[in-house]
Amino acid sequence: MLKNKLNYLSSGKAKAYIAVFLPVVFLSAQSSSTGDLMNAVSVRTLHYTLAYRFVIGIVILAVLAFIITLLKRIIKKAGRIRNSGIRMLDLARKRAFEPNEIRTAELLCSHYDIKEKDLLLLDRAVFNDAAEKFINTELPGLDIATRTACYQALHSMRIKNKFYKPPAHMTLITTKEIEINQKLLLRIANREFPVIVLENLEEYLIITPPKFKGRSVLIPKGREVVISFWRPGDGHYRIKTSVVNTMPVPMLAICLAHTSIFSKSIKRKYERADFRLGCTFLLVDKEFFKSGASRHYEVKNGTILNISAGGLNFVSPVNIEKSSYVSTSFSFDKKF
Repeated sequence: MLKNKLNYLSSGKAKAYIAVFLPVVFLSAQSSSTGDLMNAVSVRTLHYTLAYRFVIGIVILAVLAFIITLLKRIIKKAGRIRNSGIRMLDLARKRAFEPNEIRTAELLCSHYDIKEKDLLLLDRAVFNDAAEKFINTELPGLDIATRTACYQALHSMRIKNKFYKPPAHMTLITTKEIEINQKLLLRIANREFPVIVLENLEEYLIITPPKFKGRSVLIPKGREVVISFWRPGDGHYRIKTSVVNTMPVPMLAICLAHTSIFSKSIKRKYERADFRLGCTFLLVDKEFFKSGASRHYEVKNGTILNISAGGLNFVSPVNIEKSSYVSTSFSFDKKF
């Protein structure tokens, strides 16, 4: 029987059947394998596509969130700027501003492009910056009456805003900011005298008269003088002004014109020379510039021996402690 089957497979009819059905089986198997591979590739591509779309969606959402936040900030700032004028007027009313002071505040905001107007009454640096620009650029071209009115308005606004004490890093704007009982050094005729601020009025600054050997020194009206003082943490200031009046009663006092001409001693500039030059100097302690100090200081005479890069060498009739505050005045005509 096995022999019959072998004979059948070797016959032509069996070969024909094998030739027909074997390729069909092979093609069926090949088709099944190719389909599985394509399905795997399609699934992986779909996964990558979904991941890319998810990442792109996250990026788009983040960009939209950033744009929305930025727009909210812009709208909020625009609303704050739009309502800042109303807030400034409310603050001005609460602080009892006069009509001319309100007009001055609005003028400062418009002239110097202060967007958030209420900052003029809330931020001392903003107010001082605007006031200093106004004094240096606008006031010189105005008449005396208008200039005085502007000074008065700025001074009153500064007090009502509690900005009357400027920041330590800023130069004082006018003599109207010098406080009562402030100790000053007044220089006249190459001599320095300690004086005290009695009153700071809108028209002028009132000081005690300088004294020499126990007697008051009268200064004629119109005479130019230099006053200087020390601000702790800020430095030494010097102001050039003039005498506008002398008040004999109720006590002798000197009236000085208000000014904004300040100079701050930052670096000493000395000639270098060896000579014997007479000078006057004032030896004061650290308590001198405090408003409560009442000690009397006398002007003393000394002799300058030389001036060099290291400092000033002079002879004093009294002992001077290290780190003492010495104010001296001298002049010479000879050029070296």
